[in-house]
Amino acid sequence: QRIVFEIVGGPAVHRLFRPLPRVTVVHPMKWPAFQAFMDMGGRDIGLAPLLPLPFNRARSCTKFFDITRCGAAGLFARESLCADVVRDGIDGLLLPMEEQAWVETILQLAGDPERRRQLAAAAAERMRAAVAGAAPASRGDA
Repeated sequence: QRIVFEIVGGPAVHRLFRPLPRVTVVHPMKWPAFQAFMDMGGRDIGLAPLLPLPFNRARSCTKFFDITRCGAAGLFARESLCADVVRDGIDGLLLPMEEQAWVETILQLAGDPERRRQLAAAAAERMRAAVAGAAPASRGDA
């Protein structure tokens, strides 16, 4: 099977990954363009390997939302804030920041489209429920 990686990053990231085959670097974009880009779909696995650095510890769980929005199964760092949101094995997978664990899980999911579909569907359902629960009451509900 053929795995293609898509990485969001600026010029330094582009220089780093440019020589690798089947890697596309997507340059940062304004929020409306990014939302449209994520809605294009066609992605199967989303990766959020956030190192336990001060900047990443201050981030929210937006990677869960981004990965779910593009219809992919998500792999998340066990030490990240996403771990507070992801139900491991249900709507995403939590992994230690160990290279071999990520490689094995990516390869396993790449060969298991049904498992990817299950994880992505559970995450999408969770997002729908969260949005429905956060919707403001209409005037008729008061």
